[in-house]
Amino acid sequence: MKHPVEEAQREEHPDKAASSRKRKQRRIIRLLVIMVALALASLVGAYLFNNVSLMSDDGFSARLDESIEQAYQWLTTNRDQLQINIALYRMLQDADRLHADPLFEQLVGQILQQELFENNSWKLLLDPSRDFSAFNLNRLIEAESHYIDNQWILYALAPQRARLPAAAKEGLFDTEKYRHRQLTHQLWALIHLRAYHGGDDQLDSTIKLLCERMSTIQARSLPTVDIYLQRPAFILMAGHPELVRRRWIERVMAAQLPDGGWNDKWLCFSSGSRRPNFNIDASSNAHASVQGLWLLWQVKYRYPEKFGLNSH
Repeated sequence: MKHPVEEAQREEHPDKAASSRKRKQRRIIRLLVIMVALALASLVGAYLFNNVSLMSDDGFSARLDESIEQAYQWLTTNRDQLQINIALYRMLQDADRLHADPLFEQLVGQILQQELFENNSWKLLLDPSRDFSAFNLNRLIEAESHYIDNQWILYALAPQRARLPAAAKEGLFDTEKYRHRQLTHQLWALIHLRAYHGGDDQLDSTIKLLCERMSTIQARSLPTVDIYLQRPAFILMAGHPELVRRRWIERVMAAQLPDGGWNDKWLCFSSGSRRPNFNIDASSNAHASVQGLWLLWQVKYRYPEKFGLNSH
């Protein structure tokens, strides 16, 4: 015969096991809620860090002048690093036209006097009124078949005489297809097409849509690598300062290296790699440094009111 106490204890065991399971489930749920909350807080924090200005107008103005001076000294010391990269000279030319500077003028003048590769069609980027050979231009476009963004800018320099492949020409006006550096280079080509050969409502609309896309991407980007400098610089040149946040400029200045330049590295990330890059080289390079100087120059001399430089 079963003892009544033993029988009662057996009846209680299933309830205790169920209660224990429920407690474990509640702990797991609480842990998951905490993890989700932390993840969301991190995302919000990162977004605010990248987009909310942390400086007063006076502080920003003083830091901008200091950063420009340091970047200018880098260029003075490292001018030989520019080599033959016409785009960098075009940025310096644009900066010189905003606020004249003898060094910028000298560097652009020197490159116009040099023989570039075997084909001087690239000089149209600096002087669109110069005489050129349509044969040489189209030969260069054909040679750049693996670099559609190079074909775009060459076409933009002389659209009436350039023979651009149909797919490339269609892609130049596609506002959704391209990403990363092809997107910024697409905007670069359209800016010059409009500047050198006139615009229309469709071209203006295309440029604005590309700027809006780049602004959205920039708002979600943390690494202050080369392309982080390039996006706002191109958007400003395109005439849309309303799409550039002052915090981005603050972060660019904060990323400036001790020698006054910039490079394509932030922590273990770079523009050219989708995976962490653990290369310890942290020296400045010409591509990022000229872009950084040009960006800051535009802030100061192209759109000072937009960035609070004339409010004090």
